[in-house]
Order: sequence, then structure tokens, then C-alpha cells
Amino acid sequence: MICLGFVVFFLIPALGGWSNTRAAIRTGDLKTEYTVGGIQTKSFFNYANQLSVDEDRAFWIEYENGVVRVGKGGEKDAFMEWDGTAEVGYHPKVNIAISTWERVSGDWVFEERCM
Repeated sequence: MICLGFVVFFLIPALGGWSNTRAAIRTGDLKTEYTVGGIQTKSFFNYANQLSVDEDRAFWIEYENGVVRVGKGGEKDAFMEWDGTAEVGYHPKVNIAISTWERVSGDWVFEERCM
């Protein structure tokens, strides 16, 4: 989540969406978050069965110099990336929130170095 003046702007890395067939980096703001068209998809990646109810799967999310990158644990290269500097600029401080989508349950394990 990035704060731009009085508007709160969200960067939303979505994993396991579309019935666990895709990942996406999406954007939105509090003014339009709950209205039609308020969330815009910036980067799609077709990736079946990303998430599993039977095993933990590691992912990492990185925000550096206005670029959002998402990758699998143990892999150096991102499978999804979006450079938002032209649209939202670079913000040295960001806030992070982790959640599931509506009516979906989830569990998270955070590495100690991430806290």
C-alpha cells in the first residue's frame, strides 16, 4: 500500500487467482477500490496450481525503486514484474498487508528475516 497525499494507492500482488490458474499485479485506490473498474491489472502470469492446500509453497515479493517483483521461494528470478514509476512514482517507504480474497481461507509462514 502506498500513500499518495490523501489518496491511498494499493499495489496488489495476487497469487493463485482465477481458480488457482493465474497470478497478477494489480493497482487500485481507496476512492475506486469497491467500484467497477477501480482495480486495474498491470501484469498477468498464467501459472496453474500456484497454491496448494496440501503443502506450504514459498514466494517472495520485492519492492525496490518503484518496481514490484514476485518470485518463487528458492528462485532468484521473478516470474512477474511491474515497473510503476511512470504511473505512481517511487516511494521509499511502503506498507504491506497480507490477506486472502473474500470467502477464501489461507495460512502464512513468515521467515524471521522478513519481520
